[in-house]
Amino acid sequence: PIFSQVKQLYKNPTDKRIAKRIAEGKGARLYDWWNINQVKNVSKKEIDHPCVMPNKVMENIIGILPKNITTIIDPFMGSGSTGVACKNIGRDFIGIELDDKYFDSISVGRLLAMRKMRTAGYTLADISESMKEFSLKEYYDTFYENTQKAKQQIEYQKMLIERMENHLLFAEKVFHEDFTFNLVKTPEYYCFDYLIGNELIVHEQPFLEQFARWSEHMLFVLNYSPCTFESLDKGITDVKIGLAAEEKFINFFNLDTSGLVYKRQSVLSLCCPIRHNINGKLIGKIRLQNIEEYLLQNKLTPKGDPFYIGEISYHQNGEEFFYSKLYIPLA
Repeated sequence: PIFSQVKQLYKNPTDKRIAKRIAEGKGARLYDWWNINQVKNVSKKEIDHPCVMPNKVMENIIGILPKNITTIIDPFMGSGSTGVACKNIGRDFIGIELDDKYFDSISVGRLLAMRKMRTAGYTLADISESMKEFSLKEYYDTFYENTQKAKQQIEYQKMLIERMENHLLFAEKVFHEDFTFNLVKTPEYYCFDYLIGNELIVHEQPFLEQFARWSEHMLFVLNYSPCTFESLDKGITDVKIGLAAEEKFINFFNLDTSGLVYKRQSVLSLCCPIRHNINGKLIGKIRLQNIEEYLLQNKLTPKGDPFYIGEISYHQNGEEFFYSKLYIPLA
């Protein structure tokens, strides 16, 4: 340590010789004892941290380090006093903090506030003086809210990518005609009907409100259709179609589960990719007979009506076709 790099106020400033040195801009070397007030005892505004280190303590400790040590690392950043001290005396800083509350709203907030003050033309001396009384209490809610929103956006993007990749994999399976049967535990879906007997239900206010919200997240909202084994074989004209959203995505929609909305319970199901038209009839290579043979060979008993969740749809010659996953609840 180089103690001469840090100066402090003289204890006897009224002495003529000392007064002259003060007038020349000189200061005393660090004394063995430092008289620095604790932040919690003197701060006019509370910093929301149980043990705030005074900036001046960290400035003294860092200030005696050789100047070729340009970067300071604090693995327990807490309220960010080490970072503030580094900025005050011109050292680079790396901070690490496990608790999001302290990192997001206090440590980072204090450093951002310093940067704003520098941009506004304040000197380091001005900032150092103001930081003695600085608290992030008035900024806490804003910093915390913005950070949480950013995290939610990241999580949304992750789920968006995951869903898109799932669509791609499903399309590849269907393209290669991979009609593998799987026993799965279906996701829990929130469902409601919007098309009955080929007529759109528009008189129900809950549907209009929910559809308006869901349209922003259509990758998470899929076509759902209850059906019967007879309709899968022959097709039906009285089609019932709705929208379904997996339970894990419901938070994005602020879903009101009243009115037309109901929850389809998660059950063990037989699942296979199918191709069908809007009338619910199976088309392409797979047939109802394939499904019934698989159930019989594996001694599986259906429980309740099947339903399918549409993954991909397209139009051809005025008719709509779907590539879907067919779920058959099992006893």
